Order: sequence, then structure tokens, then C-alpha cells
Amino acid sequence: SHCKVFYLISPIVADTHDEAVAKRDRWFNDPQYVEYMLAEISSITEIDFKQFDLDEPVPEVWTNGERGSLEAFLSGGKDKTLRE
Repeated sequence: SHCKVFYLISPIVADTHDEAVAKRDRWFNDPQYVEYMLAEISSITEIDFKQFDLDEPVPEVWTNGERGSLEAFLSGGKDKTLRE
């Protein structure tokens, strides 16, 4: 048997697709979601993202932590603020 591990995936499980979409929307619109996601990426990359203004572009950063995750995170939000 095999087990695949996806480190940066947060599956949303529900009985139906519509329920999963509603759950996702509630989760993403929760004010604590930004803090949760920043804590997650901070843990992985060893960069404290809470030190940065949520409404300003992310400054250039470097890490001894997980660089691939940092690059993916930053490229996915290119030209966006942390809040966005």
C-alpha cells in the first residue's frame, strides 16, 4: 500500500460539493483566516510574516526554512498584499 502526503493542501470535506463550497467561503471570509494562513506559512518558512503590514506588498525575504514553499507562496500572491 502507498500513502501520499500533501503538505500544503487543506482539504475541505463535506457531504456535497455545494456544502464544501459554502464551508470554504465561510472559512475564507473569517477574519482569523489571514492570521491562520500567516501562522502556517511562517511555521514552514521560518519567517514571521506578522512583522509585515498586511496591507503593504511583501518585502523581499530570505529563509533557511522551506524555500520552495516560500517561493510558491510569494509567486501565488505576486503584486498582492498579505491580506489579499
